Amino acid sequence: MKNVRFPIFFATLYLLVYTVGANMGWLSTPVVATLWLLSPVVVGWMAYRILKYGVPSGHTFDEQFYEDYKPN
Repeated sequence: MKNVRFPIFFATLYLLVYTVGANMGWLSTPVVATLWLLSPVVVGWMAYRILKYGVPSGHTFDEQFYEDYKPN
C-alpha cells in the first residue's frame, strides 16, 4: 500500500492546484491549458499504480457490498 500513497497524494495535489489556481486567477491561461491537457496522464498514472501495486480487498462482491458495509 505504500507504493500507491504517493500517486494518490500527487494527483490530489495536482487537482487542487489546478482548480484553485484557475479559479483564483493565480495561473495564466497557457498554464491552465497545459495542466488541463496533462491531467489525463496524471489520473492514468495514478490508476495504473493503484491497479498494479494496490492490495485487493479479499472479499467478493457477493460477500460484502463495500468495505464499510457489514451485513447483519
